[in-house]
This record gives sequence, C-alpha cells and structure tokens, in this order.
Amino acid sequence: MPPDRFQTWAETRPLGPPLCALCIGNDKYAVLFGPLVNCATDAKHVAERVRSVSGASATLLCNLKDRTSMQGALEDFLDKIHHPPQMVLIYFSGHGVQEGDAIFLVPTGASPSSDKELREQCLSHDDVFRILKKKLEDKKVPDQGMCLGSLFDLKVL
Repeated sequence: MPPDRFQTWAETRPLGPPLCALCIGNDKYAVLFGPLVNCATDAKHVAERVRSVSGASATLLCNLKDRTSMQGALEDFLDKIHHPPQMVLIYFSGHGVQEGDAIFLVPTGASPSSDKELREQCLSHDDVFRILKKKLEDKKVPDQGMCLGSLFDLKVL
C-alpha cells in the first residue's frame, strides 16, 4: 500500500517549528464600536504562552487600524515562515461582526454603515482562510483542514 500524501510530505520536508502564531489584539476602537479593555493584553498573553513551547514562535500585533494593515500583517507573517510548522495559529481578540454566514474581524479604524462598507473595511474569515490556504500551498504544506473556533461554535472547513 503506498504511503498517504501527508506521510510522504512529513518524511521529506525540512523539520519546522511545532507552532507559529500570529496574535492580534485590537482594543482602541473609534466611536462606532467603542474601545475594549483587554484585547491587546489577551493577545500578548497568548503570544507569551506560545513562545513558552519549545521551538514555537509568535508574532504580536496590536491595534491594526484598517483592513489593509490586517491583511498585510497576515501575509507578512506567513511569508516569514521558512520551514512549515506543524500548526499555524491565528489568534484575534477584538470586535467581530457576523453578517449572514460571514464573520468579520474589525480593525480599530473601521466604521461601516452598510454591508458593502463592512466587506470593504473589515477582514472576513473567508479572506483569512483564502490567504492561509494560498500561502501554505506555496510552501508545499498539505491541506489537512482548517477550523474556525469561537466560544460558541467550531466550524471545520
């Protein structure tokens, strides 16, 4: 029986770190959403915890102002991964908005007044997964599934 795709990949790839994390904490929001209290601190604690794992790395960013900076931060983080890790964690603490089936991560400077502006100003979870999938495929990491978790549900994509 031939080895499966993941086993072959795992045996031949350069050994990467066990975990790479991007931790974003947005709490200095403008008037529309209002400021939050502990988001930057929560992201800092998650990043510190990740760094305590042997070989793991974490990037901490706080108060990203717009969709472009959030998307750029995600792309820059993934571009810096040279040896694919066993797991990539994207942690976001801040305001989120659900519109239908879509969930949006809200930058601190966003002030959408319509569905169209929400999609233009905020980063959807679909955007996050699309970027993750593209960047990790470029690094020859097999798609073993991605999930979106919250306190209320878990969706496996």
